[in-house]
Amino acid sequence: MELLAGGVAASGLLTYNRKNYFFDKEQNREKVYFSQEMKIKKHELYREDIRDLTDLTVSKMDVYMVINVLQLLFCVMLFTEGMPKPGVTPLWLHWILAATSGSGVLYFVLSIWLGMHASIAAHSFGVRLLTQFVRLPVPNMQQIHNAAAKAKDYEALSITEMLRIPVLQQQLRKLSATLGDLSQQDVTDTTGLEDNYLPEVAAPSIEETATLKHVQLYRDLQANWQAYDAYSRVSMAMGTNQLLQSINAYCLGVLLSETHSGWAAACCMAVISYVAWLIVRLDVLISWRALTIALALQLGTPLLTLCCIAAQTLANGILEAITLLVPLIFVLHFSWLLCCLHLATGHGDKVALPGKFRGVLYLDVFGWLSPDHAETPPDSSAQPEAQPAPEVQALPVAVYAAVADLCLRKKALLALQLEKWASPPVAEMQGESTAKEVARLRQLFNLMQEELQASLRKADDLPQEAEVEAPRVWLKLEWYSSGHIMEYWYDPDTGESKWSLPSEPDLSSDLAGLQEAIETLASEVKALSELIDQERQRKQQEQQDEQEQQQQRHLSPREEPLLGTASESSSQPLLRGSNAEAVPSSFYSASAAAPLTFQPENINEADHQDSNTLAPTRRPPGHLPWATFQQGTLALLSLWGIGVLWSSFHVFFGLDLSILPQSGGTLGGTLSKWVIRPDLDLRLAYRDWPHGHFRPQGLACGVQLGRRLFVAERLAVHQLVLPGGLPRIFSEPSSEEVWHPAVQQCLQSALAFQVEGIRSITLQCRDTCFLVLLGSGGKSLLSCPLRSGNATITELFGGPWQAVAATAPQRQESGLWAKARKDLEADTETAPLKIADVQKLLAEYDKRLQKIELWQQTEETPRTESKRFLGGQGQNNRGEAPLFPPLSPKRSWVPGPQRSGSHLDAEEQAEEMDGSHPFSRMWMNSNLTKKGMFDQDLLQSIYDKSNNRVRGKAAVFGGGLMGILSMPFGPIGMAAGAFFGAFVGMLVGTCLDRRRMKRNIQQSEIETRRLKSLVRWSAERFSDENDPVSAVQHLEMELCLSSSTLQTLLRHRNTRVVLSKCWTLGPQDAA
Repeated sequence: MELLAGGVAASGLLTYNRKNYFFDKEQNREKVYFSQEMKIKKHELYREDIRDLTDLTVSKMDVYMVINVLQLLFCVMLFTEGMPKPGVTPLWLHWILAATSGSGVLYFVLSIWLGMHASIAAHSFGVRLLTQFVRLPVPNMQQIHNAAAKAKDYEALSITEMLRIPVLQQQLRKLSATLGDLSQQDVTDTTGLEDNYLPEVAAPSIEETATLKHVQLYRDLQANWQAYDAYSRVSMAMGTNQLLQSINAYCLGVLLSETHSGWAAACCMAVISYVAWLIVRLDVLISWRALTIALALQLGTPLLTLCCIAAQTLANGILEAITLLVPLIFVLHFSWLLCCLHLATGHGDKVALPGKFRGVLYLDVFGWLSPDHAETPPDSSAQPEAQPAPEVQALPVAVYAAVADLCLRKKALLALQLEKWASPPVAEMQGESTAKEVARLRQLFNLMQEELQASLRKADDLPQEAEVEAPRVWLKLEWYSSGHIMEYWYDPDTGESKWSLPSEPDLSSDLAGLQEAIETLASEVKALSELIDQERQRKQQEQQDEQEQQQQRHLSPREEPLLGTASESSSQPLLRGSNAEAVPSSFYSASAAAPLTFQPENINEADHQDSNTLAPTRRPPGHLPWATFQQGTLALLSLWGIGVLWSSFHVFFGLDLSILPQSGGTLGGTLSKWVIRPDLDLRLAYRDWPHGHFRPQGLACGVQLGRRLFVAERLAVHQLVLPGGLPRIFSEPSSEEVWHPAVQQCLQSALAFQVEGIRSITLQCRDTCFLVLLGSGGKSLLSCPLRSGNATITELFGGPWQAVAATAPQRQESGLWAKARKDLEADTETAPLKIADVQKLLAEYDKRLQKIELWQQTEETPRTESKRFLGGQGQNNRGEAPLFPPLSPKRSWVPGPQRSGSHLDAEEQAEEMDGSHPFSRMWMNSNLTKKGMFDQDLLQSIYDKSNNRVRGKAAVFGGGLMGILSMPFGPIGMAAGAFFGAFVGMLVGTCLDRRRMKRNIQQSEIETRRLKSLVRWSAERFSDENDPVSAVQHLEMELCLSSSTLQTLLRHRNTRVVLSKCWTLGPQDAA
């Protein structure tokens, strides 16, 4: 019975222990899997940190891109559409507007390029961190097999483990601990924070987070784009400031020079200047004294511009002397750019950052950059020749303490583990190879310990050894059983072994992890040594500064010490007393690849690399943005320096460097300025022609007219009044030199003569003065009185004449002199059209002869019906005989005061409809014209030409831009934004279209009259010939010769109307 009872008990114990074994293995497997899952979650959090940190730069650069492109568009619009009118606004305002707009373009383009580089670099290095460093700890197959439990593993246990009595061993151990007064009350961990697999879950502090490996790697890589990010923001701020100054100059030019609205200009100037100063206040961290200087520069420049423009507009007495302050405006612009360059100066050895700009403080979310140097104004009492030493950033209080305490704790734990591994029981169990590995690790540990002690001795307040509670150390060993490797944990103090991973607070140690921990601690000690050296240098520099300040106080005892000087911070201890914020060095292991470039290499290899293979003159990536910004600003400073010199010569010496097309560009024209005889009282009139297509036909002047002269073109006469005073070679165009139309009523009373055109002009003075105009045909004269009287038209014998001239009034034989044309010139004018291909010419003649023969069969020849050839002799306005005997003209004009413009149009229309004109019947036959009288393909292409308007383009651009910007608001938001943008763009485009339409209408009216006169002149000139084909051919020749006129018409909005009137040759548009 006893044996049976013992067997049953042994069987029960065996079954219980077997189930307990598999239960423990199941729990251990769940624990391992959960621990591995938490590790993956932790590294996913690290990867998310990298994405968030890089996206901080990428998202900002995207916003900068949109803003910079819009402001760049505004600068271009101001530079093109917003340029003031020449001759109305002063020339120096054109310079200011062009220079500020160009400066805005430079800074916006620079900001876009720097932002693009920062975004690309941040994204690229972020991807490199994610793909090479911060990887997910995915377990391998060996780790998965080790976590699994097998039934045969239970069979490998000892008999004592298989037949272990439940509860008894635990109770005996607790009882022995109680008797030995060593009992400790176990606190059940319900949060899982004390689990050995989750050491980092216990809410790390800010200092511990900042010292994580992936954060330190990001900090090292950030030097490749941090300066680009900062100076992209600085360039955008500078471009915005220049854009506001350009808008200010534009508003002053429009409101003062063009509309003469003084109060509106002053209010607009004040608002824009205050906005520019507010932006400076938001972007820059400077003292109130510096802000006051910035306000003076921002407000003083446009205020002085306002005063100078107002004084130049009024131009009376003392106020005109204010314009002598124009060079001061350029000096203020130069001073402002120089101040901005000083504020944007880059500081730092590795990365040059503009510390005085507020946007730099937001580049680092861990607060490594200190704004103290940006807020503290410079010491004005310092010696100017003293060069300040490079600033060394100080560390916060918690960083030194945390790093030192962390190193000491890790050192104590590593020493405890090495002591356990060097114990005799372990050496007997593991053999000679393990002893050699432990000795090697002990040697590495001793070197690291000596370096740590040497580093801590440099500090003023050397901390004591960290009090670390010695945990129970379990050594992870391996047992080879039947060809399989089994891991177990051994306590060398008690000799106890277990097959499961010990729980907290016990510590598990293995040789591989111990080596990695020693290498990591060595890197941290090295970084701590560098931090302490930097702090010592900073402290020495502060002591030197304090001594210099004391010497200055001794020399000038009245001066009070400045607040926030180096004397306050120099008294603080090294590891406890620094209030600044900075970043510690990298805490990566010695075997990590170099994270600063895209060419990974071992750090030890990089230290011994040959220096000849590196570019010695290569600038660090953190200094290139500051150098680029500095060079661009220096170029603008050179531009404004040239502006100061030009404005000084322009105001005080009247020097003008404008490029004028009508001024002589030859060497003789240039030398004539210096060889003009002073007794001739000659001067150069720097004045534009009355319009862009002006072609002078003649000039008339006389002593009786004083300083007035008349210049005639084909269809009009213009009067120019020259100002008085001594001539100056380098003189600005006087505001008195203005063109005025002359003898308009006289020309309107003789519309036929005006349509024919003017060939020559002269002035004839007896009792009164007359302008005598020679018609383009050279056979008619029109006498126009300059004061009161009637105009007379006279036909000339002979001819056609080329020019007429009046004799001097004091001579006895008063009259007119006429110059005949040369036969060669006449033959050239009536020569047939030259065409290179004779076959094409004959084909064109045959084609048109068929049309004309068809017309001759259906209509009577208009030449036989002409009844307006009158003979006789005209009279002038005094009833006297004309100067020349009259010819038998084909058309005679009898002027009268009762004939108005509309009456003249009706008469001329009736005159052309009655068949007297040799081509009027042919013009009225519209069907014949449509069948091929002129090139119908060209007409059809003009009719089908698309009407390009800015309104449609602006609506499409505005809708597309606002639609893209409204993408975060969903489809409805995009539709609403696109509609709003299209509406605003359509309004802006409509305004631009109306402005262009008015300009084109004025230009087309001039071209319409010019083309009509060309058609009539050709028809009338060849009306006496018997060959209508020659007349049509010469008409086309004149049209071809005036191809510039047709090309001008093709650009106009009403091209269809103009060409339909001119080419269908209807009688209703004779006027």
